[in-house]
Formats: sequence, C-alpha cells, structure tokens
Amino acid sequence: MTVISTKNNSLDLLALAEEWWADLDLMESTRSQYFEALQPCIRFLGARNVAGNPQRIDLLEYKRHLKGRGFRLSTQNTHITAARRFFHWLHRNGHYSIDPASDIKCLKLGDAFLKDALTPKQGKDLVESIDPTDSIAAARDYAIVNLQIRTGIRRSSVWSADICDMRTMGEREVLFIRIKGTEDKSTYVVLTSEVAEPIHYYLSLRHEVRPKDSLFVGHGRNNNGQRLSLNYISALLKWHLKEIGLTGSRYSCHSLRHSAISYLASTGATTSEIMSMSKHRDPKMAHRYIHNFQRLSHPAEHRINQVLKTRNALENI
Repeated sequence: MTVISTKNNSLDLLALAEEWWADLDLMESTRSQYFEALQPCIRFLGARNVAGNPQRIDLLEYKRHLKGRGFRLSTQNTHITAARRFFHWLHRNGHYSIDPASDIKCLKLGDAFLKDALTPKQGKDLVESIDPTDSIAAARDYAIVNLQIRTGIRRSSVWSADICDMRTMGEREVLFIRIKGTEDKSTYVVLTSEVAEPIHYYLSLRHEVRPKDSLFVGHGRNNNGQRLSLNYISALLKWHLKEIGLTGSRYSCHSLRHSAISYLASTGATTSEIMSMSKHRDPKMAHRYIHNFQRLSHPAEHRINQVLKTRNALENI
C-alpha cells in the first residue's frame, strides 16, 4: 500500500475545509452544500485517528460507511464529490504529495425517478386541501403549492423569487426564475390565471410590499416578513402532503415538480414543450417523462396475457 506523505501529520482538516470553501469557484448554494457534505468525512477520519494522513483505504471505508447509513445514492454521491474536491485541493496546494481520493468513484445512478409523482386526483386533492381564506399563511401555502404543481418549478426557484420577478409579456403574466446552475433570472414560466390569481390574493393580504421584496415570506413570530428558507419550504410541502395521506421518502417538495412534468407528458406534449416548462437542458430528461407515461399507459406485459390467454385460477375466490 502506498503511504501518502504530508507536510504535517496533524493537519487540521476542519480549518483547511474553511479555506477550501472560500476558494471554491461555485454558486453560493453549491459551495454551502459541498461544505456541509464534507463534514461527515472529516468526522469519520477523525474517529479513525487518520485525519492528518488519510490513505486511499480510509476514503474507501468512508464510501462504504455512507452506504451503510442508508443515504440515497444521489446524497452519497454529493458526499463523495465533496471529499474528492477537498482532497484534490489539498494535493494541489501542497498538503499531500498524492491525492488519496483521486480514483474514488461516484456511484452509478439508474434511470428511475427518485420521487413519486402524484396522480391527477392526488394533485387535485392536495390543492383543494388548503383553504387560502383561512389565514395569510394558508394563502401563501396555497399559492406555493398551486404554483409548483402547475409549473413544475423547483424549490430553489420558489425560494429565490421576488415580487418584481412577476411581469407581463404580451398578454401573458410570467414569473422569471433562477434555474439550477445559474445566478441570474433569465428564464420564465407562464402564469395562467389559475396560478397568478392566488399569488395576487396572497400579496393583497401583505402590507406595504415593495417590488424587491421576497414573493413568499414567513408569517410566524420568528420569521415574520423574512424570505422562507429552503428547509422551511420543504417542511411546508411535506406537511401538506401528509395531510392528504402521502408520507414516506418517496414524497417530498420535488414530487410536485415531478407531478407537473408528468401531467404535461400525459397530454402528448412534445420534447420541446416539456423542456420549455421544466427547464431541463438535456432532451433525455424529457424523453424519460414521455417514456414513463407510455410505459404505464401501454404496458408490454399485457401483450403476454393476450398470447397465453390462461384462466385466472383465483377469480372465484
């Protein structure tokens, strides 16, 4: 086994992680995500007393440790990527003579969707389970749920939306959004009257709103008037999903986006139409939604039944 030499066997990885984080040339949200994802690795290496001089075998054991924790594959990959970037940075900056994580591979992900889409009935039940006239918070929740399930925008787009991002283009009202991997709000989703009216009703209940204010804010004692956090939006959606009986890890805030795109695919929408709403850059993602709808609408397995034509032995039970 090749032993990796360091200039200092008592390296303070946590302090170096702060320097690495400051040196990352990525979006702020991505930098924060990687920094948080690196912390378990530092704790793991510390518990093994190898924080100052980790070997490749230690990083492999960490990879196995993540799997044993039961994390989703995508979450494991985020942790692995953070560790790989960090140790590459340490090597590049002279702290290690060899990068111990250079050939640690991420896990291969399948084509299956990570979240379940709501059926049209479940989507209708979710929207109708919220009475926007109950309170200003209920009006906000209704506007958010309705917006996500009819346009498919991501949680991060809901979080970053400001009032001034709602504009009129021609005869259409639109919402300019920040999409994944970008800093600006250069693209938009069309707001039908079914989406725009609940948002305007919610804004009418707020006092002295300004164009640069957040579109959706808190109305509790501790966050009144403040932009909702990403975790708050997730918890809010999980709570409303639970109210209609949809629980478990397969249902989350992302289920609403998955549902909206699935509904669109079920109408016979083209790849281009799906991409224009979903903002996917790769046509393969749009094809996945179309394929999934076709697969469930016309299952190949039914053809086997037509060939065999056997009697159901359990039909009289």
